[in-house]
Amino acid sequence: MPIKSWPRPILVTGAHRSGTTWVGRMLCLSKEAGYIDEPFNRLRVPGWLPKPVPYWYHYVHRFNEGEYLEAMARILTWRYPWREHLRTVSQQGGLRRMLRDAAEAARHRRAARLPLIKDPLALFSAPWMADRLGMRVVVLVRHPAAFASSLKRLRWHFDFRNWTEQPQLMRDWLRGYAASIEQAAREPNQFDILDEAILLWNAIYSTVQEWRKQRPDFVFIRYEALAEDPVQGMRWLYHRLGLHFTPQVARAIARMNSSDQPGEVPPTEPLRIERNSRAAKSTWLTRLDSTEIGRVKAGTYEVARHFYRAADWPEVIPFPTARRHKL
Repeated sequence: MPIKSWPRPILVTGAHRSGTTWVGRMLCLSKEAGYIDEPFNRLRVPGWLPKPVPYWYHYVHRFNEGEYLEAMARILTWRYPWREHLRTVSQQGGLRRMLRDAAEAARHRRAARLPLIKDPLALFSAPWMADRLGMRVVVLVRHPAAFASSLKRLRWHFDFRNWTEQPQLMRDWLRGYAASIEQAAREPNQFDILDEAILLWNAIYSTVQEWRKQRPDFVFIRYEALAEDPVQGMRWLYHRLGLHFTPQVARAIARMNSSDQPGEVPPTEPLRIERNSRAAKSTWLTRLDSTEIGRVKAGTYEVARHFYRAADWPEVIPFPTARRHKL
């Protein structure tokens, strides 16, 4: 049971690079919800938690919840931990961030806004956040080739020790990929960026597939469905979450996602949400070559078939099944 009967806050999660920022910001356009950016991001120091979590994709569950329950409850009542940060913040940039976030929390609290946490890094903690904090959970699914393309573009590698050093996470959700994850943690040089993307996507979305069977209270939606028709897609999501989809919200979404906007947000503007969403969902078709698309398709097929049809893939050169390691 939730620990408190406040209006139910929202968690928007999914794999990183799955569109969570875009969706979270769109859901706040009605001004009913206030945006909380990635409490589980280890680089956001100072952040919404009194101290950073120890791992990327940190797993909070019943056995370690004592470290996080009170802190998360404070976040969901718009209580920013500025007192704790005052003792540790030293850099001017960190002080500015702390003051900005504390002031924003105070504004949202005065306006009685619903907390909306956008955090892909809280993905594995979503069941705990739903059960213990009463959160409604939205899980974004992103096409595996789009995910791989985004990691390739940004050159974002992942240290799989963040998972192997969390034995409860490995036991609860990742045991089906334990051998590959342990190999990637032990021999990272044997995995290129596409190998990593395939393993990340499979491990994350095989877990999401299990939740589709177990968690009818969660909302699962493909990023591509929202991006293809953002007005109608967001209308559906607003209604599902009990938010008011007003004509003003519809116009704002149409304007921010029109064909006049760029199809891709530059890396130098990570917070920009204006984009040609229809174009953005397909950039991977030109960024990856046919062999790379074939690799991702072959490597993720067993999981991806639960979310995507054959028509969601182009005709590509098949990639040989023999690999250096098993994914």
